Amino acid sequence: MKFFALLFTFLLVLNAEDINQVPKTLPKFMQKAPQKISKVFKEHGQYFLPENADFLTLQSDFSYTNINAFDTQIKSGKFEYENGQIITADANLSLASLQKIKAISPLGIFKHKNDILFVVKNGKDLLVSGIFGGLNINENLRFENGIYLGKSFKLLHANSKIYLFGLCFEQIDADFLIAKNSVGKLNKFSTSSEIIELYGKKNLKRAKQIKSHNVYYVLDNDEKLFAFEIFDNKILGISILSPKFRTIEGIGIGSDINELREKIKISAENIKDDKISLKSEFYDMVFRAKKDGKIGQIIINWAR
Repeated sequence: MKFFALLFTFLLVLNAEDINQVPKTLPKFMQKAPQKISKVFKEHGQYFLPENADFLTLQSDFSYTNINAFDTQIKSGKFEYENGQIITADANLSLASLQKIKAISPLGIFKHKNDILFVVKNGKDLLVSGIFGGLNINENLRFENGIYLGKSFKLLHANSKIYLFGLCFEQIDADFLIAKNSVGKLNKFSTSSEIIELYGKKNLKRAKQIKSHNVYYVLDNDEKLFAFEIFDNKILGISILSPKFRTIEGIGIGSDINELREKIKISAENIKDDKISLKSEFYDMVFRAKKDGKIGQIIINWAR
């Protein structure tokens, strides 16, 4: 009888040790001691841990997926949650360091050294274009398990940062930047109400000389920044009028066409009545130059 009592005690000790063991599926930063759950962390959603560049998607039932920006391997599991505590990896790690990821903005420009990405939101998905490793990229990415997936790369979003191929891109100001799918605060998916919200109704003026189309000027005081044509709540095209706007290569109104040829790949040129039109297939832009070789107009086609 004493033997069975000892055996029962021994099994209880073993079971107690098993309870304290951490499931192998837990991420690196969640593998050791119990910690009190933070108020923020009680909410399901996406979180980012800056120290390790770990991304955590937490569901309302405390199941999760975890991705590290530098290996992008997806791990999944479920937290043990009891009496306001969950199992975490590091006893010294405060759950407060987990930052909740906000919804990605409709437009963001992100830079890492000489690489730049133009990120446009399209529903839950993203349209990403730009220059990476000296090459032009343009790709649609679908959102799945906390990660944006494309044909040739994966992208992770953490508020003012994005991660691509293990590189961290920081968001930059883009109020006067011309890109493939965006101009300043606008992107190719912007609607009429969003245009009014971004620039203010008082700064929009109908182009009366063009009666057959819905063309409007965007003004800054009395200066015409650009004109846009809209049909069926979709922007069809934009004409840049102000020298404030520049491409990432520094090309804008007033730039010399020789500088344009050096910095942007030109797919076609046309000369008519002493005026030169140069087309960039990648940017979907036409640069029109005057006799003096200076760019006087930049036309962007979003109708396709």
